[in-house]
Amino acid sequence: MKKIVLLITFSFLLISCGSTKNSRKSKTNYNTTVDIGKIKFSGGDGLSIENAIVILNAKNSREGIAAEYTYLGKILGEKFVDWTPLGQALTHKDGKSYDIITVQKKSSNEELQYYFDISSFFGKF
Repeated sequence: MKKIVLLITFSFLLISCGSTKNSRKSKTNYNTTVDIGKIKFSGGDGLSIENAIVILNAKNSREGIAAEYTYLGKILGEKFVDWTPLGQALTHKDGKSYDIITVQKKSSNEELQYYFDISSFFGKF
């Protein structure tokens, strides 16, 4: 009888430790695709704070940041193929907020900084 109880206990233990697929759905949506169709760009070439690229019509930071990288892709080519992002920083000047994105061009290893005026969406979530 002891052997049967031990066998049943061991079986339940083995079954309960087996891997099962987690069927619970996450409450958080991590969808990273953003529609930037209504976002517009103005300003300069972005190579200095005085000639910053101005992002217009972004509803929030998520859309605005996606727009920054989309813009860089349009002028530099494919991300991680033609260029690599090296860093991103935030600065403020004359009451405006700016993102500074540092990239490295693959063809020449040249590092460039692009300035984006993010005042219209900075701090909106």
